Amino acid sequence: MTDTDGTIPGEPDPEITLSWIRDYPGLVAYAPLPPSGRYPRDSRGRPRPRFARLRTAEPSEAPRRPEGLLSDSDWSWVIRSEHSWAGVNSKFGTDALRIMLELAQSGCVTIGYTLNGNALAQPPRRVYPHPDLTAAEQERRSRRRDETITLRARAEQIASEIADDWPDASRALRSTAHPDRLLWALRAVTDLAEGRTHDSLRAFVQSHANDTKARDDVHHLLAAMGFEHETLIALGVARNPYIGLGGPILLHTTDGSSSTCRRCPGRTTSG
Repeated sequence: MTDTDGTIPGEPDPEITLSWIRDYPGLVAYAPLPPSGRYPRDSRGRPRPRFARLRTAEPSEAPRRPEGLLSDSDWSWVIRSEHSWAGVNSKFGTDALRIMLELAQSGCVTIGYTLNGNALAQPPRRVYPHPDLTAAEQERRSRRRDETITLRARAEQIASEIADDWPDASRALRSTAHPDRLLWALRAVTDLAEGRTHDSLRAFVQSHANDTKARDDVHHLLAAMGFEHETLIALGVARNPYIGLGGPILLHTTDGSSSTCRRCPGRTTSG
């Protein structure tokens, strides 16, 4: 036995594609099924959905992050959970719709609307990230939490070990909470504890990140965390990363005295 609309009572309704909505190239409008599995009905018993979404025309394909569209932090924000349109608009301002449409075209999100008759009422209601992206982001955040716990335990251990020799570095290590800053502080303190001095700021960064430009402001970062200038000199990161003089250097003054540059910060060698 079927209803007047051809559906079987007690069975979920088939999803309705709103094929007449063609305002967005590369996207298809559809009416998501309510949790009950049945659309609301009109007076004649016909399905009359109240909400719609826009999704990619190829929903079976894996979502693809558009290159260069969002920073890593903005991407993480979008995919971690669904968002109200007010939140999206607050985050991206006048670019909100353009960004969300591009993400929808690449399968990363669907955009929810209220139906006004047979049209999409503006503005959108919500944005829903692809569930696979949300699951991957939750896993990444969980893994990062675990790594941060391990990092902080190591930081506390080595801060105790160097407290007598490098009290400023020990205090900085214990007072730093942000994982990325804590990682660079831990790298610096580990070098201090092992008596390792670098030839330059770039050499320090290269030894820890395999890329001299990974963090070329690390000397300012460490200083802001509380590393004293003498500690930065001992570490080797107070030396100018761009200008260096080689060979034995003597400064001669007008009174006939001279001074060596051997102990000055900077990349120097002496003979």
